[in-house]
Amino acid sequence: MCSVYHSIEGDMATVTKSSAIKHKKIVSVIKNGHVIDVYNGINAIADVYIEHGYISKIVQLRGQSQHDTDGGVFNSNSNNKRKRCSSHSRCDNDCKSCLVDKRSDISSRDDYNQDNVDFVDCLDASGCIVTPGLVDCHVHAYQYATSLGIDVDKTCLARGVTTAVDAGSAGSATFEGFDKFIRERCKTRLFAFLHIAKHGLAAVGCSGLKPGGECDSLNAVDPETCCDVITQNKDAIVGVKVRLAASISDEGRNEQEMLRRSLQAAECSQVPLMVHHALSTVIHKGEGDNLGCPGSLRRGDILTHCFHGHHSNILDTDSGSVSKTCWDAKKRGVLFDVGHGQGSFSWKVAEQCVSEGFWPDTISTDLHTESESGPSYSLLCTMTKMLHLGMPLNDVIGAVTCKPAAMIGKLKEIGHLRPGMSADVTILKQVDLTPPIELEDSFGETRSIRTSLDLVGVMRAGVQQPVFTIRSWPNPTTVRECQARRSQYKLHH
Repeated sequence: MCSVYHSIEGDMATVTKSSAIKHKKIVSVIKNGHVIDVYNGINAIADVYIEHGYISKIVQLRGQSQHDTDGGVFNSNSNNKRKRCSSHSRCDNDCKSCLVDKRSDISSRDDYNQDNVDFVDCLDASGCIVTPGLVDCHVHAYQYATSLGIDVDKTCLARGVTTAVDAGSAGSATFEGFDKFIRERCKTRLFAFLHIAKHGLAAVGCSGLKPGGECDSLNAVDPETCCDVITQNKDAIVGVKVRLAASISDEGRNEQEMLRRSLQAAECSQVPLMVHHALSTVIHKGEGDNLGCPGSLRRGDILTHCFHGHHSNILDTDSGSVSKTCWDAKKRGVLFDVGHGQGSFSWKVAEQCVSEGFWPDTISTDLHTESESGPSYSLLCTMTKMLHLGMPLNDVIGAVTCKPAAMIGKLKEIGHLRPGMSADVTILKQVDLTPPIELEDSFGETRSIRTSLDLVGVMRAGVQQPVFTIRSWPNPTTVRECQARRSQYKLHH
């Protein structure tokens, strides 16, 4: 029987662990939760068993049926065969974009032999959603060495994100410091896109607000060194990052060569390229020798900030609809990421896109020092915005678990709850808001939100983590700041 049994709702209590009984397994169990694991096709009330920091078994409640997910990875017509992905050309079954269309082994609770088990922690997740640990594939975590760097454990892990991916804070000349002083010391599982500029974002902040940035000189844009550092650090570095914006590239004069060298580095090191494309001189579809964005991106490359409202967004300037080049890119496997940030999410752009069925592949925050207090706030806040836009819950969960894991080539480590995986688990609750709250975009426009996803608890490698369960949004001060910032963005037409 359970040595400790408590409700998981609210702050996760500190559990006093009993001594192990000789010859018995030491197991934690999250009981009675609604388990949503899109990768493995699990959508059921079930118990999640954890042994020594790893997922041991998922046991379905007797009498509960397992439902098919509607998240786009699995469907009711599954033929239980491995399915070649359409997301990436460099695909080898369990790689970054090849998902297994196969039901996970999920058995009845009555089938699980409990005779040789001593439960250390029993967490009652009744009424809660239990998911693989959330993955935020766009943050800035190089704290103190860059002006945008956040404390990733306080800002991500304590808010339900067990894995974060730094989006180009470090370049080839500064990555070693990021690795030694941030990545190796934080509890959050942390990966990185390596900036094509050797110094990364060491001396710059958000683009578009004032001139000057990391690629004003092409002397700093070195694809060979970038490729070398990635090759030497494949455990940590998952891709290349470039920001296409006129204000940080000598008023746009360097943008074409920046993109060309970034694609060269990504191809050389066989990783995806993540592109920030806003207030840029680079058009959607290249002409002649000029590259385009996303027109020149490859299968598996990522266009982040896909719902930003500035010049160079994904809408056609004449029709106001999603441009044909962006539709073509999506069809050939270019991935579109939210990357909310301080200035990169527009309700109007997002509403237009989803009205056409153009949904993001991944949901991320672009959390940094100028967005963590709003308008981005947290991954759960950004997920809540996507729910408001009509994205089905299972699609939302998939876009912050298995899909970003596939995008960065880490499905063998994160993104799902298959037995043997590290027990990174997030526990959420879907809450009806009465009265509704007004939630802002990056321009201070608001929408009435009637449902939110709130954090209940989080485990990292089977260990419960301190969490912030108080909703920090909306922030009236941020709304006013976003409205005032509109006029500061320098447009480059």
